[in-house]
Amino acid sequence: MASEVHMPEPVCLIENTQTKGLVVHQEALQVLSEITQPVVVVGITGLYRTGKSYLMNRLACQRKGFSLGSGLQSHTKGIWMWCVPHPCQPGHTLVLLDTEGLGDVEKGDTKNDTWIFVLTVLLSSTLIYNSKGTIDQQAMEQLHYVMKLSEHVKLKAAPEQSKDKLKDSEKFVSFFPTFVWTVRDFTLQLEMDGEEISEDEYLEKALNLKAGNSPEVQRYNQPRECIRQLFPNRKCFVFDQPAHKRDLVRLEELQDHEIDPEFQQQVEKFCRHIWENSSPKTIPGGRIITGTLLGKLAEAYVEAIQSGAVPCLESAVLALAKIANAEAVEEAVKLYQDLMEERAKLPTETVQELLDLHSQCEREALERFQTQAFEDDIRHIQADLIRRVEEIKETFCTANEEVSRLNCEAALWDLFQDLDRNISAGVYSVPGSYHVFKQDQQALLEKYRKLPGKGVKADAVLLEFLQRIEALEKIIVNTQLSLAEKDKELKSAREQYVRAQNEWEARWKKMNRSFLLSNAALLMFPLMKGLKFLPRLLYPTSLSIPSRCLLCRLRLLSAMASEVHMPEPVCLIENTQTKGLVVHQEALQVLSEITQPVVVVGITGLYRTGKSYLMNRLACQRKGFSLGSGLQSHTKGIWMWCVPHPCQPGHTLVLLDTEGLGDVEKGDTKNDTWIFVLTVLLSSTLIYNSKGTIDQQAMEQLHYVMKLSEHVKLKAAPEQSKDKLKDSEKFVSFFPTFVWTVRDFTLQLEMDGEEISEDEYLEKALNLKAGNSPEVQHYNQPRECIRQLFPNRKCFVFVQPADRRDLVRLEELQDHEIDPEFQQQVEKFCRHIWENSSPKTIPGGRIITGTLLGKLAEAYVEAIQSGAVPCLESAVLALAKIANAAAVEEAVKLYQDLMEERAKLPTETVQELLDLHSQCEREALERFQTQAFEDDIRHIQADLIRRVEEIKETFCTANEKVSRLNCEAALWDLFQDIDRNISAGVYSVPGGYHVFKQDQQALLEKYQELPGKGVKADAVLLEFLQRIEALEKIIVNTQLSLAEKDKELKSAREQYVRAQNEWEARWKKTNTFIVLNVSFMGEVPKDWRESNVSPIFKKGKKEDAGMYGPVSLTLIHGNTMEQLILETILMNPNSRKIISRSQHGFPNGKSCLSDLITFST
Repeated sequence: MASEVHMPEPVCLIENTQTKGLVVHQEALQVLSEITQPVVVVGITGLYRTGKSYLMNRLACQRKGFSLGSGLQSHTKGIWMWCVPHPCQPGHTLVLLDTEGLGDVEKGDTKNDTWIFVLTVLLSSTLIYNSKGTIDQQAMEQLHYVMKLSEHVKLKAAPEQSKDKLKDSEKFVSFFPTFVWTVRDFTLQLEMDGEEISEDEYLEKALNLKAGNSPEVQRYNQPRECIRQLFPNRKCFVFDQPAHKRDLVRLEELQDHEIDPEFQQQVEKFCRHIWENSSPKTIPGGRIITGTLLGKLAEAYVEAIQSGAVPCLESAVLALAKIANAEAVEEAVKLYQDLMEERAKLPTETVQELLDLHSQCEREALERFQTQAFEDDIRHIQADLIRRVEEIKETFCTANEEVSRLNCEAALWDLFQDLDRNISAGVYSVPGSYHVFKQDQQALLEKYRKLPGKGVKADAVLLEFLQRIEALEKIIVNTQLSLAEKDKELKSAREQYVRAQNEWEARWKKMNRSFLLSNAALLMFPLMKGLKFLPRLLYPTSLSIPSRCLLCRLRLLSAMASEVHMPEPVCLIENTQTKGLVVHQEALQVLSEITQPVVVVGITGLYRTGKSYLMNRLACQRKGFSLGSGLQSHTKGIWMWCVPHPCQPGHTLVLLDTEGLGDVEKGDTKNDTWIFVLTVLLSSTLIYNSKGTIDQQAMEQLHYVMKLSEHVKLKAAPEQSKDKLKDSEKFVSFFPTFVWTVRDFTLQLEMDGEEISEDEYLEKALNLKAGNSPEVQHYNQPRECIRQLFPNRKCFVFVQPADRRDLVRLEELQDHEIDPEFQQQVEKFCRHIWENSSPKTIPGGRIITGTLLGKLAEAYVEAIQSGAVPCLESAVLALAKIANAAAVEEAVKLYQDLMEERAKLPTETVQELLDLHSQCEREALERFQTQAFEDDIRHIQADLIRRVEEIKETFCTANEKVSRLNCEAALWDLFQDIDRNISAGVYSVPGGYHVFKQDQQALLEKYQELPGKGVKADAVLLEFLQRIEALEKIIVNTQLSLAEKDKELKSAREQYVRAQNEWEARWKKTNTFIVLNVSFMGEVPKDWRESNVSPIFKKGKKEDAGMYGPVSLTLIHGNTMEQLILETILMNPNSRKIISRSQHGFPNGKSCLSDLITFST
């Protein structure tokens, strides 16, 4: 919403000082700048001690505020301001302007009274004129400031206005406020012809005109006619005396009961009318003014007055429109940014969502701009607004992607912690863990997809993540294969052991088999590698690697100075019929490209005196400036031709050819003086070209010189010396050297029979006559002006160049067709100009470049077009401001160019870059100090240093970025060997960790030896080591898993060997024991006779003991021996058929059960 301001007391808006004239106070401007509401501006003016301030305090709903007495505090002058919330119009601010008393003879200097009145009129939306007594002829005559309004204010910036000023004043109505006349201490009765009349009828009666044309009638009618025409909306209030005369000195302290009741009613009626009927301040077109714009308007009017110009309402409105449009752009941009920051919940899920929000905010910003902008045709301003909005949109899009990326990476990192803990715990380094890993990975992806607020980079970041863990997945697969190989070997070893056991048992039973000794070769297979994922740290193999050299050269060091080559002249300042003097942009563009010092040679003189031919010769050309009238017939003003200087390398010769002065055929000669003035002000050498001889007629034709001091002022101070000729002596430092060229000279250069030089001829012609008669003064005046304004003078005379009939084609004549003496004179003239014309300077010896020359031309023409007298001091100050700004830009560019040329990024240390910065900064400061204008340039130099520091920071950031990218690229290149070994499973076999550490150490050594790593070498290396720390950990876990498998395999193999040894030993022992003990001693070994009885569960309930059957397990050797004995014993009965076939129980294949079956059958 619009801002309200609460001022505890009034402040001075415009001070009327004795030395500086009218000055706008910054404190008041600051107050106004904070008011973005429409303002209702009520200004009061009138003679001193008429009670103005009391009424203004009552309008502010206060008893005290503006100082009573003379209308302002005794130590201040001008216009005071009090801003308060409007009592009747919410959202508006009431701005009260109280002025110093007009016509106060005690204050001595009243020259600014008219300007105080004019400013009050121009700034107010309601103007109160306060007077005492009655509205009679004396009161009208005291309001003579109204009659001066049309003299002190102009409507348009056009060169001329109507001669009927009263008629012109009618056009001012749209700019002027409503008018309220307050009459204090009114003692008469409001009646006429015995009938009561209103206050407004009384005012209109007082403004009635008399019939007639006598001087007395005209004097009577003039102020009334001005008021009637300038203020068609009028109102009148009359007030009785507020209190007794003795109490008036403390009027602001009186209580209500001490003030006349009728006066109180009149004040209340007055205040109510002002509050309810005063409109917001507007300008033509109905544009409402805010506090900010009111301050700008006050500055524009005061600046015009101080420059000596008449305030131009049209120019003020245009300036205000420019300021308002710029502020409207800033406000719209700020609104757009605020809306985007408020509504954009970054990250958005889609790009279109952000673009839709951008379109909505842009539409609102454009609507705000269109309501604030001034001009109807604001397409170019709106285009600038859209461009800036697009830039902000791009920053939001970038921020949206960045926030989305950070959120997604942070989310994936959080979700990856479970996998990371499993990696550290070796969960994925055991058989069957790949399936677990895939399950965990799928669970991570499902959780990630369900997370809200991922934004536009969700898929891209997920793809990068999957690319990063692709290597992890591969190493887990390889680990599973390695462990499966180990399990296969272990299983084979165990099966071998079982087979060997069975074979030994079979051999034991048969007693004639040898022991089976077999060894199975154990195969070693590579172990799979593992890799711990670290978000944003590992390099994905599918991503492109940036090149080592990232920072490109933006531009080479610019040339020390530019030369311009113009094929033909261009118009610099055109003298138009409608717009007056206009500076051409094409010429300014040419000048802006010239950074060399310029030697400016301007020529002026009467038309058809051969000026252009001399300028073409100075340009070393035969054609260029059009011969004849001095300029092409369709152009007027000043034409320019810039060429390389023939005798001064590194300088540009700027030739200015002017239209012929005093040409009666062109009709309008009012700008001849200004053409001459501009040529003088812009040139370092001025050539005045004439024909014939230097006589009184030639001097009178040079009357423009006598007008110089009238058309140029030295300082911006309000007044100058009355002795204009004495003042003109001060202009010498600004003016050029003077060269008078006399064409078609036919006299002999001699005096008293002796030959004299051309310079002596000129000085003789400039000699003054003695005496004070009008004729002598008329004779001396032009000569005295030339002698004083141009102390450095030179003269050249030229004979007629060719036969009269050939002069029309002079530029086409060959050298042999031109008079040889004329050619020598031209060559002598050109040589002098080339060798003796100095570069264009301004006071202080500051040399002007082409760029500054263009700015100087613009400043002078702008002053002339505004109606002011060109001020040399103001032009120099403006030029100094432009030059200092250009010096800052040039120094900044030099610093940046030097840094780009010399800084080989990345530097090995930060100090190396800082030393280079100090060196380049020192050179940039030296360049700035040689280019800057003012002596006290510390504040400008501080701005330069600040900007240099900003560029330095960008170089430091770029230095770190390039160093980081180079180091990461180098480490990635070196890591490729390790990555190939990981893929090949080199580190997934026993001893692979040792190989990995060797490869890692080799990588570090190669990295340390690489040049051009820069300031981030150690930091990037530390990050790299942190990245491969997880890789090292998973390789260790893989080694531990493989070692465990090897241990089991070794144990199985050792068990097999021990079993073999035991079987062989027991075999030998058993054979010997059987032979010795059984065969010879008939004794069975004790352990053969021992048995191990174990319960074997059959069926039923396991807790029931009856469900178990005892099984006796004896030594296998005893069982074998029993079988052997049984077979030996049964061998004889079976062969002899001693045992009957009906015998059951112990024969092979006949049990007790078979006996029962046989018996039953």
